[in-house]
Amino acid sequence: DVILVSSASELFELGATTGNLISKSRFKFLVDTAPVLVGNLAVYGSNSGKLLAHNRDTGVIAWAYALDGPIETPPVLVGDEIVAGISRGGDVIFLDPFTGTSVGRAKIAGGSVSAPVADAERLYVASLDQSIYAFDALGGALAWRVRTEYPITTQPTLHDGTLYITLRDHGLTAFDA
Repeated sequence: DVILVSSASELFELGATTGNLISKSRFKFLVDTAPVLVGNLAVYGSNSGKLLAHNRDTGVIAWAYALDGPIETPPVLVGDEIVAGISRGGDVIFLDPFTGTSVGRAKIAGGSVSAPVADAERLYVASLDQSIYAFDALGGALAWRVRTEYPITTQPTLHDGTLYITLRDHGLTAFDA
């Protein structure tokens, strides 16, 4: 029954039926992405290269994790208990959202301008380094990689175990996730 609205510096919680302001809290860092919600935490990315978890109950940051380069795409939930984020510098991180502890890391040669997508076990990244990646969330191991002719700037979609993405040279393409 709550609607969350974020600005770069504040989180507003509004009553869904009344529109009344329930709470407002300021962030310690400016945020630049949409959040992924996990329990009482809203996890954001920032241009300063931080993934940060804002505790909606207390109004303070639960944890922050620094990556190499700005985080321009929203973090995503992999399964029910892992948050993943990607930096423009190519860092890929998998974190326990409740503690901020790393459960896996990976590196890609370039960042991504499209939001990653995920299923219960893997993160899928369309990269500017002309690759589509699939990473296992626990440990961050590369499950597979497909090289393309051009940097990928389109948004992938995951549905029923198939990853769909439009490639500049092949049009809409489907991959078995």
